[in-house]
Amino acid sequence: MRFIPHQKRLSHGFTLIESLIALVVLAITCSIAFPSFQKARQTILVANQSAALTSLFQLAQSRAVKENRPYIVSLVSDNDIDCIIAKEKAPAMIHASASQSTQPLNCHQTKALMVRLDKHVTVKQKGEQGWKAQTDGDLFSIDFRTQRPNINLTLGLGAKETKQPDYLVQVRQYLGFGHCKNKSQNDACS
Repeated sequence: MRFIPHQKRLSHGFTLIESLIALVVLAITCSIAFPSFQKARQTILVANQSAALTSLFQLAQSRAVKENRPYIVSLVSDNDIDCIIAKEKAPAMIHASASQSTQPLNCHQTKALMVRLDKHVTVKQKGEQGWKAQTDGDLFSIDFRTQRPNINLTLGLGAKETKQPDYLVQVRQYLGFGHCKNKSQNDACS
């Protein structure tokens, strides 16, 4: 008598248990990785915004020199949108009519130089008691004769929920503008 082996039945596909195990492993991996991706996205966003502000300040400086007029850089909040606008300073209008009055600054205009800030990014100013949220209004002006800003100023950009900013944007009367990653409380982008 000869023994003939039984042929194996070929299976195609996955069982329900195997599929569920794969989904559970995928869900656990995603739940661990997602916060890291959010933090990386936030870091990149703040870094890009600080570089954009530095570029805006440099562009305002070059426009002030080119146009022979001072520029003012202001922080404006407009319907839950924050932006920093660089606009030429209007000459004192002694005999200005109502039609020549200056338009109020807003974040929806397209004529002035501007950087819109992401809703998750906040601007802080370094003071004697530490970092505090920057309020609306003029930050500094650039005089076309000296080609320099009128004050030294350190602004911090970071997530709204953090106390310390992640990046610093510096305005220096003699050294110009720059930005860097905030390494510590006393770091000044040396």
